[in-house]
Amino acid sequence: MKRKIACLIALVMSFTLIAAVAAAEEPVTFTFYSEDGTREQPWTTVIAQKITELTGVSLQFDYPVGGLGIRIPLMTAQREYPDIIYGKGDGAAQLIEAEAVINLAEMIENSKYLKDFYGELLPRLWYNGDPDVIYSVGAYAIWAPVWNAQSALPIQAAVLKEFDFPMIRTVYEAEELMREYIKKYPTTPDGKPVYMLSLNNADGWRYIIDLGNPSGFLAGFPDHGEWIIDETTYEATIKYLHPAIKEFYAWLNKLWNEGFIDPDCFTQTHDDWTAKMANGQILATVSPQWMMNEPEQAMRQLGLEDRVYAHLPITWSEDVKSIGTYDNGWSGGWGVMITTSCADPQRAFDYIDWTASDEGLVLRNWGIEGIHYDVVDGIRVLKPEVQEALRADPDYGNSQGFDWAYPFPEIGDGIKDSTGSTYTRNTPKLIIENYTETNKEALEAYGATMWADLFPATTDFPLSPFGAAWQIDIPTDSEINDLMTWVQSTWLPQELAKCVMASPENFEAQWEASQQLLIDGGVLRLNEMFTELVKAKAAAWGN
Repeated sequence: MKRKIACLIALVMSFTLIAAVAAAEEPVTFTFYSEDGTREQPWTTVIAQKITELTGVSLQFDYPVGGLGIRIPLMTAQREYPDIIYGKGDGAAQLIEAEAVINLAEMIENSKYLKDFYGELLPRLWYNGDPDVIYSVGAYAIWAPVWNAQSALPIQAAVLKEFDFPMIRTVYEAEELMREYIKKYPTTPDGKPVYMLSLNNADGWRYIIDLGNPSGFLAGFPDHGEWIIDETTYEATIKYLHPAIKEFYAWLNKLWNEGFIDPDCFTQTHDDWTAKMANGQILATVSPQWMMNEPEQAMRQLGLEDRVYAHLPITWSEDVKSIGTYDNGWSGGWGVMITTSCADPQRAFDYIDWTASDEGLVLRNWGIEGIHYDVVDGIRVLKPEVQEALRADPDYGNSQGFDWAYPFPEIGDGIKDSTGSTYTRNTPKLIIENYTETNKEALEAYGATMWADLFPATTDFPLSPFGAAWQIDIPTDSEINDLMTWVQSTWLPQELAKCVMASPENFEAQWEASQQLLIDGGVLRLNEMFTELVKAKAAAWGN
């Protein structure tokens, strides 16, 4: 009798276990809000459907509408959150301070993939240096080489070709070349005016990117956002107080008054700017490559491949080293978070954990075997038609579901799995294949195979002991946050625009007035407070 009862109990337990496993694999949809989202990403693509087939998970996507800095404060005020959030900057800090996101440290410690995925970089995820507190994972690739060198002033390859590909090293050499080009071709073939630059300033946060950031890059300072930082003493200074930064705005002022800058810079939408870039009207740009991808893909579709931009190591003088191959290292700190509103946080974490598995990394980066890639001699190879579509069609990646690779955990280009294939599609060979014919002509003329060949090696720069300063968390309810918000949201767009648009005889006075306003606003105190945050971040990293 006892044996029968034992068997019955075992049978019941077996069915219970089977039911529990089946329940765990039931399809589930998580809501996901991304601060970097720009458009709808319906979970109907072939890659998305394959993800659901493998994990049982689908995502319902949401993104900012009406600008950044609106949705997350609204969420925290109403205490209503999506299941998963990609927050950054103020948004991430607001979520943490509102106790809206859960601590992932224990889950990561017991994870299948993430603990090993981050390895020695795991301490960079610790919140305020505390190994028992991790709020986010993902956002940007770990161990990422700098193969796609980024010029601080990319120039249309057609301009270089017109003058037999001279090696341009300084801003002023580039300016003279573009002056000569505009004399010959003042309009596009369809009659639109040609300009040296069109700044993407008027539509939301992008003025920080085009009006603020290039001033430091052209002067040879690494990308630390609004800061110039001594990497030995960790002393931080708002870059607009540095004398080398003034040169950018003096140059813009000169071009503005001479009619070489698009007059719509301070009023146009992002779509207006994209259209002008795409139709070949703008000879040079100060925008980063991630902002240029869409207009360059449109150029290819429009048959304007010779207008795609070339990347030369341009700075103010040959004495200034271009930072186009500088690497801050992986900074951690930002990424996807699971909120307290999530009904099944373990299942949500298991999905995020899976994205760092071999299966997840390959699917998100390469797509589906037989549809997007083939295996040739044991190595993954993109189908030619897929490679061309990814190169030339701005909608293809979204239509297939490739865009879901970001901002979940990413791995750097060139790292190989056990098969000998790279986890990501991006390789030096593919980069070279994707260059336009005019860019290939330029590289041949310069004796190079990739743009990176023309820049200093990444190893020529010291590795940042605190990562990228723009990723350092700033408490939202603090004096430093109030000052930073004023600098970025008020002083930067208003005062720098005044400097650019001042008459030539009034530029110096306007610059001095803008500098004084910055000082009177409290930035010397801001420098001191941010220096302490940099020191704390470096200490948390063991530096």
